[in-house]
Amino acid sequence: MRYDPTSVPILDTLGRAIEVAKEYATNEGLKINDEKVEKNEN
Repeated sequence: MRYDPTSVPILDTLGRAIEVAKEYATNEGLKINDEKVEKNEN
């Protein structure tokens, strides 16, 4: 099997992108929940 130098960096980058996306989604989700709570209190 021939070594493909592009396979590992792409997987590594995807893994990091997924971690960042999860963190971003969690932060955005918390912001959305905070906004909903504020609207419900009014």
